[in-house]
Amino acid sequence: MRRPLRASTLAFVCLALPLAAVALHAQTITDLGAGITAGSQPLSLTGGPDGNIWFTEHNGNRIGRITPAGDVTEFSAGISAGASLNGITAGPDGSLWFCEESQRKIGRITTAGVVTEFSAGVTGACRGITSGPDGNLWFTEPYDDRIGRIAPGATAPCVRNDTTACLLGNRFEVTVDYASAGSGSGAAHVMSFDGARTENDQSVFWWFFEPTNFEMGVKMLAGCPVNEQYWIFVSGLTDQGWTTRVRDTQTGAMRAYTNAIGHLSSTTGDTSALGCP
Repeated sequence: MRRPLRASTLAFVCLALPLAAVALHAQTITDLGAGITAGSQPLSLTGGPDGNIWFTEHNGNRIGRITPAGDVTEFSAGISAGASLNGITAGPDGSLWFCEESQRKIGRITTAGVVTEFSAGVTGACRGITSGPDGNLWFTEPYDDRIGRIAPGATAPCVRNDTTACLLGNRFEVTVDYASAGSGSGAAHVMSFDGARTENDQSVFWWFFEPTNFEMGVKMLAGCPVNEQYWIFVSGLTDQGWTTRVRDTQTGAMRAYTNAIGHLSSTTGDTSALGCP
C-alpha cells in the first residue's frame, strides 16, 4: 500500500520543478577581451552588414570590429581626438554610423575601415543613433532635448577615378569595399584590360588584390518605362567579403549590397532599387 504524500514532499516537488526547468535553459556566456586595447571602454555595439559585430570604444577613441570567432580589429584613423564615441548602428548604405559625443559629430565607417565625419547641422552631443524606416539615420541629443536626422547620401556629383565608377550618364556613383580573413581590406579598383578601363555607361568590373584578377561586376539599367525604377545587378566570382554602394547623385538616395567573408558570391538582381526619373 502506497503511503500518501506529505505536504513537505509536495512542496519540495513544486520547488524543484521550476529549478530544473531553469537549468535546462541555462546559456553559456563567454567574455572576449583579446585584441581590445586596455582601458578603451567598449560601449555600444551592433551587427554589421559583413557578418561581424562592430562596437565603439568610448575612452579608446576607436571603432572595433569582432568576428564571430572573436578576432578583433580596431580602427582609429580619421576619428577626431577626444571624440568620446558612443552609439553605433548599421546604416542603409552598408556602412556603420556612430556618435562622436564630445566633438558633436556623426561618424561613418565603411566595412573596410574608412572613416568620414559629419558636423554640419549637428548642434548637440550625440548619444544614441539608429537607422530609420525612411532610409535616414536618427540620433539623440539629450543635453539639448533634440532628435537629429542625417541622410546617408548626398547630391554631390559623381567623380570618376580608380575606385569610383559613374554609370547611366554619370548620375549614379558606384563604389566597392572589400574585406578578407587574411589579406586585409580596402577599396576595390576599377579594372583595365590592355590599358582600357572596364567601364561603360551601364556596367563596371572590379579587382581587389591583383589588377588582372577579376573579382566582381556591377550593372545598371534604366527600367523607368517598365516600373519607374532603376535596376541594379551585382555579381562576383569570389568568397571575399564586399559591400557595393550605389548613390543617386540627383537625390542622394543610396543602395548597398553585401557579401560576407567566406561566402561564395551570388548574383543579386534588384529591379526596384532607385526611383525614376
